[in-house]
Amino acid sequence: MATNDPGPQDAPRYEPMPGVPEQERQTAPRPRAVNTSSVLWFVNAALYLLGTVLTLTMDHTSLREAARKSLEAAKEPVTPEKINQLVDFTLVISGVIAALIIGLTVLFVLKVRSGKQWGRTALTVLGGLLILYSLYSVSGGGANVIIGILPVLLVGGGIYLLYTPDAKAFLEAGRRR
Repeated sequence: MATNDPGPQDAPRYEPMPGVPEQERQTAPRPRAVNTSSVLWFVNAALYLLGTVLTLTMDHTSLREAARKSLEAAKEPVTPEKINQLVDFTLVISGVIAALIIGLTVLFVLKVRSGKQWGRTALTVLGGLLILYSLYSVSGGGANVIIGILPVLLVGGGIYLLYTPDAKAFLEAGRRR
């Protein structure tokens, strides 16, 4: 059955799209400030993960006592089952929040390393919240001061380095890419 429809051999031929010129393909090298900031953020995330694992696996006597006091204050019946449910719920929520914070930190750091300016903004907001939380946790004094001040230093240093002139130039260039 013959038709007069044009076949593939009659289709117009197009030239392939030209490649990106070599000089446009090269990106600015990542400045030392961005690399150092990334290391500080990754170290903070690793320490946060370690702290979360230790919190989730250690003895929960003080958490059980807090759950008992909470149930008594709410005038709820205090039973071992209720205390265990409250402790388990608290640990699950803590684990989910920690995973979210660590995941967002890693995502935002990777975006900054690839030159995305919005990653710096997101890290600044997340870092500000982490610093406030750390300062709140050290307000109790004792050993918390030593443990709680380290994230303030790591995150504060990480944020500062992202606003140095060379980091700013790198991220501005990333905006144009």
